[in-house]
Amino acid sequence: MKKLLAALTAIIVLLVAGGVAAVPLVEQHAARLLKARIEKDGLVAVEQVSVGLFERRIELVNVRSRGADGYSAAFWSASGLAWPLTEIVQGRLPLEGLKVGDPIKAARIEARDFGLSDVSGNSWKFGHVAIEDIELERYDSDTGPGRYGLTVIGARALAALSVRKLEERDIRFTVAGSTDGFTAASLSLERLERGRIGALAVSDFRATSPRSQVPVFSVADIRLAGLDGGKVLAAMSVASWMPGMPVGRLSLDKASASGFGGELLARFGISLESITADFDHSTANLVRGRTRISNFVLAPPLRGLEALQIRLAMTAMGLREARLDFDCSGTEDRSRRELAIDRCALTGRDLAEVDFTMKVVDADDTFWRALDEGDVSSLYSSRAAIGAARLTLADKSLIERAFRAIAATSGQPVATLRNQFAQETRRFQPVDVLITEDLTKLLDTVARFVEQGGTLVVEAKPDPPFALERVGYLMTPGPDLVTTLGISARLSR
Repeated sequence: MKKLLAALTAIIVLLVAGGVAAVPLVEQHAARLLKARIEKDGLVAVEQVSVGLFERRIELVNVRSRGADGYSAAFWSASGLAWPLTEIVQGRLPLEGLKVGDPIKAARIEARDFGLSDVSGNSWKFGHVAIEDIELERYDSDTGPGRYGLTVIGARALAALSVRKLEERDIRFTVAGSTDGFTAASLSLERLERGRIGALAVSDFRATSPRSQVPVFSVADIRLAGLDGGKVLAAMSVASWMPGMPVGRLSLDKASASGFGGELLARFGISLESITADFDHSTANLVRGRTRISNFVLAPPLRGLEALQIRLAMTAMGLREARLDFDCSGTEDRSRRELAIDRCALTGRDLAEVDFTMKVVDADDTFWRALDEGDVSSLYSSRAAIGAARLTLADKSLIERAFRAIAATSGQPVATLRNQFAQETRRFQPVDVLITEDLTKLLDTVARFVEQGGTLVVEAKPDPPFALERVGYLMTPGPDLVTTLGISARLSR
């Protein structure tokens, strides 16, 4: 350390005495000093180091670590380097020996042919990386004896990091011991602030495998906005954290993905237009969300055993393809102590439409904390309860087509099959459940739906609301199941 301070003093003296003319000499000396420090322990090698004093810039050429895990780069540079004022006030001087947990400030960091690997042999490679306006605050690098220390440190670092813009190109991840992995043409990120991302975009994402000449799965365009992972990072920053423990939940404003492809989808003749998600965080206590899957098409090809089986079943139903759309919206209203699935609809064009709604009432602090922390088990200790639920099945030809397919293999007429199934429905008796008038009406309504189609509505209106702490009751329901849940059904044409 004394030698380093002496070198810095010499640099200052030279600058004062020799002025601008001395700058190149000072930069060369600083570069030699930095190269020697980098290579001191023999763990890192670097071919060339250069320093720009006025730009506060450091450049490294062909830098690499020597261990089984580590990093390498054909070129790496950092410019606009600064030492936070708060560090100086607390008596911490720059270049004291940068280590994990220390703060970093820079205007720009850039790398070409940059690679990372871990002890397991998994590797990351980037053709180009550029980061602008970086500020990493000091964070605790002591994780104790925990098994997942690297993960914990990574979470703490991300929670302390702010970046105005990041761009990556030619990304490749490879799983250890194979060539399985994924690639992406580019990734761009804007306004990363301690776990919150303003905008994120990934182009030409591809999952790859040596067993396939084409991508196993691909997405042309992925976009996220307003992604907040602060709760997740806070949970993973605890030294005792390990996989399987609650990690909190992500908050999101918008997300979209389009341009799906790859061998996995082609194998079953699947195409998909887009997936979108929108969330309106109007206030701290009110969130409205909507998720859509648009134009999902299943048209199995005449190749491959699994695809052929699906194709034959669809042909027996008189279908060449199946088109599906999914649209689900919900509301989280903490001021009213309610969580609602406003409408989740699965629509098969000219086949059927399935709608589901549900409302959770009396949602207390324990309930919301369980959601925020991702601790599902604690839901059962809350006072929240299911206030109502409704399932709507609108038949538009699906029942007739299904029985037509069964008739093709059984040799029985469609009308006979529908009648038989309806009668079995009427005679059905759930184990240990009483055959009450309400249950008889319920089963008869379902049977008539089988016989004649139409729109079937099944509702649950428990009185009092069915507490989540009693959810185990549904696994082994008692004789009063229908009454307890307030189940009823109606049929319309």
